[in-house]
Amino acid sequence: MTTTMTVERGLRLVAGALVLASVILGVYVNPWFLALTAFVGANLLQWAFTNWCPMMAILRRIGFQVAAVVVLAAVAAAPAQAQGSEPGGTASTIAFIGGGAATASTAGALIGGTVVYDLTRRLALEGQGAWFDRGARAEAFMASASLLANLVPRGRPAVPYLAGGLGVYRASFDVPSFDGRWALDGMPRFYARRLAMMPFRPAVAFEARTFTDPAVTMGGGVRVTLATHLELRPDARALVVLDGGNSHTIGIFGLNVGYRF
Repeated sequence: MTTTMTVERGLRLVAGALVLASVILGVYVNPWFLALTAFVGANLLQWAFTNWCPMMAILRRIGFQVAAVVVLAAVAAAPAQAQGSEPGGTASTIAFIGGGAATASTAGALIGGTVVYDLTRRLALEGQGAWFDRGARAEAFMASASLLANLVPRGRPAVPYLAGGLGVYRASFDVPSFDGRWALDGMPRFYARRLAMMPFRPAVAFEARTFTDPAVTMGGGVRVTLATHLELRPDARALVVLDGGNSHTIGIFGLNVGYRF
């Protein structure tokens, strides 16, 4: 069996498991879980036209065996979650996020927004978009969708949670060139390696280069209820940006201040 076949089989496993789990949860827990079914279908449809699938890069990075364990656990947990769901557990929170992001060589501020939809007292879906300051003549934008798993049922003053999800990370650089080569000093190796293979115009002092890559997020935080509609949420995550067999890890530390509906 070739590596390509292994990755393709892994993709089928992930897609099938997500569809099965989301249908079970959509029928027995909350209809909003069917949005995950639609997301899987839309991704497969766009893959047919673009020949690009972010899950393929993720599977190449983490391996078929790890993906198998994760998705099979999700399918096994779906019926239990369906039986244990509590009515009236849904709520929505819109929040502003501010904080910082750091790698081994750079650090900068980030600002953005999040939307959290509580599916049950134990599970929530989160959508997030954030802008990153990546240093001189560099910036980035990240959009992600994550699942939040509360370690205690929602309704307590402080609810710790674990988070994991998928996203897209877009980094932009204004790169100088000198003496017939790119000036790559201070640029993360993850991007310098790719930029070194790109052509440049000698007559231009700076050129804009943009890289868009799939990403995986994982981490956790605490949801603190300050008032009936006011929530404070410190959050720390690792953002792993993927490109083939290479990765670039960014530590994200944010404070969400949100209004709960």
